[in-house]
Amino acid sequence: MDIAIVGAGIAGIATAYELAQDGHRVTVYEQHNAAAEGASFANAGWLTPTLLQPWSTPGWTLPLRQQLRGKHALLEAPGPWLGHNWRWLRRWKAAERQCQTQGLHNPAASALEQLSAFSQVLRHDISAAHELSTESHQSHLVLLRSTQDMQSMQPLLQALGTLDVRAQLLPADAVRAVEPGLSPEAPLAGALHLPEGETINCRQWTQQLRQLALQRGVQLQSNATVRSVQSVGKQVHLLLEGDSAAHLHDAVVVCTGASPALLDCSGLRLPLMPVHGYTISAPLRDPCYAPQAAALDWAQQLVISRIGQRLRISGGAELGTAPDAYNQDTLARMYRTLNDWYPGAAQLSSPQVQIWRGTRGTLPDGLPLLGRTTQSGIWFNLGHGAHGAALANGCARILADQIAGRDVPTEVQALSPLRFEP
Repeated sequence: MDIAIVGAGIAGIATAYELAQDGHRVTVYEQHNAAAEGASFANAGWLTPTLLQPWSTPGWTLPLRQQLRGKHALLEAPGPWLGHNWRWLRRWKAAERQCQTQGLHNPAASALEQLSAFSQVLRHDISAAHELSTESHQSHLVLLRSTQDMQSMQPLLQALGTLDVRAQLLPADAVRAVEPGLSPEAPLAGALHLPEGETINCRQWTQQLRQLALQRGVQLQSNATVRSVQSVGKQVHLLLEGDSAAHLHDAVVVCTGASPALLDCSGLRLPLMPVHGYTISAPLRDPCYAPQAAALDWAQQLVISRIGQRLRISGGAELGTAPDAYNQDTLARMYRTLNDWYPGAAQLSSPQVQIWRGTRGTLPDGLPLLGRTTQSGIWFNLGHGAHGAALANGCARILADQIAGRDVPTEVQALSPLRFEP
């Protein structure tokens, strides 16, 4: 088949690679100048377990009401109470209540964790086969500032056990033994230790996978903004900005949620919300005072990770249309949290400090859109929220199997775009 892919982030490049592996002719259309210039550019790199990512799935991190509370709220949802952003948040809140009702038997959480594990195996196999390096690190800590936070971890610890995720709740002295770089003055009650947690450089992995895809015949058209996708008979017409003639393909896989107009091609009303977040990356000053891999400040919902020879702090959540100006309150909170836990670990006055804001498409149930749409030849692999890097390879392989008509796990039905069919 001749298949087009819209978007050259980690989801699009992984999909191109897997489809090329199956022998398809693949063309990737990317609006930026190169691959991994959008949400895959400078994210936290936190992969496993997926369910502890800030803003992962409803009901798994801090309650929504707690993130919205006070003038120092962790989440910003501008607009009127009855506006689009707040209607979407009410759907997220409904999913949060359902998650809490289901408890240890949450199918969404199970599907995500299984897909993440499958994706991890594929990623490791590809890396080993081609001797690739992704600046990966192992071991995660969820840093807990109070005894109340420690107590709130008990149900989560039990749930992670049912999902076969190794986790242990450690007191403060044991945490400092695992992570000697933590400030002795930090307000630490304890931490959830995840020894098998993994962090990678997502942009580097995307670029390496892109090179492998190009070697398999994938064509990449950069600076190509897709204006519309339309199913016509047995073909799909793809129209680029500046072109009068459509590009014809047997199928199109949309792997970007950056253009709401493209979602209309599905024939579905999809509640995809752009969620904007920030990262601050700085050169390491002294590795001894930096995290061994990654640490999540539970109260602040900020991830501090080591990416090669840089330290990166990630977080913040702004719903809807983002203003041109960066949110200085969020950036100040990020700098403050970094200095709380790892003072002096990064060269924050260096000219190499990079402040970045990325946008990720998120659904109110926290699950991605993976599979066919109501329109012939149009497929979706998008809306991964905070899980793009963690799920990319697994989602790509499953989508390739779906296009080929092969059997896929029944749990994948929970990710179908048709779940939003009227």
